[in-house]
Amino acid sequence: MSTIVAKTTLVRARIPTDRLRQTEKILDNLGLKLGDAINVFVAQIVHHKGIPFPLTAVSEEDEIMADPEFRRFLADYKAGKVNYSRLDLDKL
Repeated sequence: MSTIVAKTTLVRARIPTDRLRQTEKILDNLGLKLGDAINVFVAQIVHHKGIPFPLTAVSEEDEIMADPEFRRFLADYKAGKVNYSRLDLDKL
């Protein structure tokens, strides 16, 4: 019976000590080692073809305010051009 050994690569990273300790405690409660968690993360990147969660640098409110359609609506509303009672919310 032969054993198949996966080829691996050693990865090194600098992580703040406090964050690493907190992470290791959480992973220990899950029965995982840091290497296991890193492998899961890398597998998810491959599966999703990107980071498996949203990365944002702005708040949701800032993102909404950056939407040109919303800004036009807001300008029209402030100018009294929109009758709020007749607003079709499905079109927003």
